[in-house]
Amino acid sequence: MAFNFKGETSRFDFWSFYFIYFITIIPLTILCTILDSQIIAFIYITIMYIPSISIGFRRMHDVNQSGWLFLVPIVNIILSCRAKEDNSHITLNVETD
Repeated sequence: MAFNFKGETSRFDFWSFYFIYFITIIPLTILCTILDSQIIAFIYITIMYIPSISIGFRRMHDVNQSGWLFLVPIVNIILSCRAKEDNSHITLNVETD
């Protein structure tokens, strides 16, 4: 799923991913400070870059928006907090001949 830019991701999955991401970066930052080297954090952030963009695109799809809106600052945060739009009430009237 990390490299899948299609489909949808729920709010819970989206925020769980970022919660784990930030909880993991805290010990890495402490470790980098102790070792006086930023290479560990750099490698982690580089590895997590594509999956974080991917889950953001899927979250935008979940709220019926273009995935590219995830790359727009502030807008992505607002849209990520929205609930999934329920389109089950929409019906199409198709006339048959």
